Amino acid sequence: MAANNTNGTICVHGDCPSTGRLDDVWVFDVTSQTWTELPAAPPPARGDLRLPLSARSCIACTGTTASESKAARSFGSALHAMADPCRIVVFASGNGSNFQALIDAVKDGRIPNSKIIRLIVNRAKAYATTRADNAGIPWEYFNLISHGFQAKGEQDPVKIQEARNKYDAALAEKLLKGDYKPELVILAGWMYVFGKAFLDPLEAAGIKIINLHPALPGKYDGAGAIERAYQDFKAGRLENNRTGIMVHYVIDQVDRGEPILVREIECREDEDLHQLEERIHKNEHELIVEAAALVVKQILEQRSRQ
Repeated sequence: MAANNTNGTICVHGDCPSTGRLDDVWVFDVTSQTWTELPAAPPPARGDLRLPLSARSCIACTGTTASESKAARSFGSALHAMADPCRIVVFASGNGSNFQALIDAVKDGRIPNSKIIRLIVNRAKAYATTRADNAGIPWEYFNLISHGFQAKGEQDPVKIQEARNKYDAALAEKLLKGDYKPELVILAGWMYVFGKAFLDPLEAAGIKIINLHPALPGKYDGAGAIERAYQDFKAGRLENNRTGIMVHYVIDQVDRGEPILVREIECREDEDLHQLEERIHKNEHELIVEAAALVVKQILEQRSRQ
């Protein structure tokens, strides 16, 4: 038996986890965490059972006696955990086309049972904020220099590192406060490299962080990855004439975290750099959604086992 939430409904697939039979109907109240037997109700049909999800939503399961429904009650608790959407915070620095892809995928259910609770940008004129406004998603501008962590034009590497550490720590603290706390952070065109002062507190809190990078694992780490791959292609140095994109978990080594999904992209002789970039960006929009969906499912499954 499995369950998921789609557009305000909970869908239960399969038979009763208690008895395997479809006898009497038990209704699980999400708010009170209790089961009630409804023997007069008609048995649910096999397959999907769809019920409205609200403050006192009910999830139907089956059983014959209260003792037999022990497993069903446990299942109901798991469903309750899955009913709450996975909380996502997205970080972006520019146009936000990948952010838009995430918005659309959450809305249409390709990223299951999720909610983008906030966008964070580090550039004041990032168009991603307009996308957030259009989608009704709160956003915040938080910048290393504008918010006083680093002096403009600072050249001292020690002071720069100190400033970055303080900025990272402040941003981590911000994420870990109350309703702001996400279960998943997605870096979608975020042009800043986080250090341990940001990564360690989130890891300790069990928050997953994933990043989209336009290169294959171990290739072209950091900025300018597409341009560098294209230059190597033109010079005959690109292995198998292929570059690619990946979504990976974020660690304190730039673009070296464990890959979640990888897609190879062949370079073409008749393409210029701009055309290759356009083709890669189109694939990015697909891959970031697919990877986010995988991670969200893992989060929901883990939550249901707790």
